[in-house]
Amino acid sequence: MVCPQTATYMASTISAVSVHDAQLCAQADCRGVAFSKPTIVGRQRLSTALACMRILIAITLATFALPALAEVSDKAASQTQLWSQGAIVGGIALSLGLFRPLLGLVAGLPIALFFAVGAHVTLSDPHIGTALLAEQGEPYRTALYGSSALVALGACVGAAIGLRTRHLLGERRGAS
Repeated sequence: MVCPQTATYMASTISAVSVHDAQLCAQADCRGVAFSKPTIVGRQRLSTALACMRILIAITLATFALPALAEVSDKAASQTQLWSQGAIVGGIALSLGLFRPLLGLVAGLPIALFFAVGAHVTLSDPHIGTALLAEQGEPYRTALYGSSALVALGACVGAAIGLRTRHLLGERRGAS
């Protein structure tokens, strides 16, 4: 049977162990499980381990109390995606404008307007817009509006070149 000094030692060394738990440990010793009083080296290791455990628990609990700051940038399109999207859709609008000038304008300008309205709505949102600009900076605003400008530019340049080549050749492409 464990002497009361061992139960008291266990309760005083491990602050998380209540007196009831120490008594349960003492009952387990009566059933044949041997708890020996730790040596000086064992006490130092135990106290060091418990100190480290207390520090880790304190750090864990302290981080739970902090507000969660989710990144917004990983949920929004990157600057590379925005520029690529504008260049690809602008290139399609340019090629449509070369083939049929009115088709390039009719297809490209509403898409450019759609991109510009989406950029304005995204940046004018008080939560998303401020977080995006805080994380990405002003170049993100340029990329958002620049992608719509690329589409509009592609549509206008395609229509202008398409109209100019028709006028210079003096014939309509569809008539041939």
